Amino acid sequence: MTDDRKTAEELHQMMIRLKKVIKANLKENEDLKATEEQFRTLIALKEESEIYLKDLSTKTGVSTSSLCIMLNKLCDEGIVNRKTDANDRRNTMYFLTDEGKEVFEREKESRILAMVELLNHLSSAEKEAFYHHMQNVNKILNKLMISV
Repeated sequence: MTDDRKTAEELHQMMIRLKKVIKANLKENEDLKATEEQFRTLIALKEESEIYLKDLSTKTGVSTSSLCIMLNKLCDEGIVNRKTDANDRRNTMYFLTDEGKEVFEREKESRILAMVELLNHLSSAEKEAFYHHMQNVNKILNKLMISV
């Protein structure tokens, strides 16, 4: 039986390797326009119809100061829009514009296609095994998310 520390160390190493593989693969893709932080922000904005800066920072793990700079740029590009909270003018809410939703979908599709290209290095049997292992890992992660 594997002890918890050994499992945690293996999980940690797997996360590092996975991030390196994905980052290297995405770096080669010229279709991608958004940085990793921008894409995480677009995901969070897609999931919420409107979100406050502080909540967006918590959800993305990006500091509020970095988010302000990023969101100003995305607003200038017409991808994101902002509105002041009617109850508290100090609070600003952000949301994706229609163009922003289209940009998100293009970025998502480009990232998926990059992963498809990466998976082409595997045999059919390896792809099948990998898929089933990912399903199992996702089930476990879902159980862990319940406790968070």
